[in-house]
Parts: sequence; structure tokens; C-alpha cells
Amino acid sequence: MHPIHTRREETERSRKSSCYRELLLFTLLLWLNDSLKTPDMYVCICNAITEKEIHNAIDRGLSNVEDIADQLGAGACCGSCRETTRSILESRHSEDSQLWVSAV
Repeated sequence: MHPIHTRREETERSRKSSCYRELLLFTLLLWLNDSLKTPDMYVCICNAITEKEIHNAIDRGLSNVEDIADQLGAGACCGSCRETTRSILESRHSEDSQLWVSAV
């Protein structure tokens, strides 16, 4: 075999090996990131509604506590979670306003 071909093949194998290592490391980091996240907080204990569900409802266009109570049930029973729901809505509104201003 010609020495140039051997070096090229060796370089190619080394490059592929490096790519596989990077892919494995990236996959491991993704897995660790997911496993280290804090669990989703329950906002409404009565109806087992999580903070993530409220954020998803806001993403779908719900914009006030009453709509969220009607659609999800958060705040429809004892009402103790309405303040937390309101805080989430206000923080999202604030974040959205900041994004809009920075886009302008």
C-alpha cells in the first residue's frame, strides 16, 4: 500500500473517532442536563396542575387567571393557587415585553 493512502486512511479514522467521541459526550451531557433538572412544581394541588402546564396554556394564548381556571382547573377549587398563577402570568408578560422591546 502506498504511504500516502495509509496516512489519509489513518487521518480519516482519527477524524471519525473524534466525531464519535464528541457525539457520545454531547449525548451524555444532554442526558445529565435532563436528569439534573428540578422536578416540575405543582401549582394547583387540588387538580394536580403543574407550572409547566400553566406555561403551556399561556403559550396557547390564555392570558388571565380566570381563563386558566376554566381551561385547566388551576384555581377552580379552593383558589389558593390563584396568586401563584397570577405571578406566573405576570412574569411571562414581563418577559414577553422585554423580548418585544429588545426586538425593536
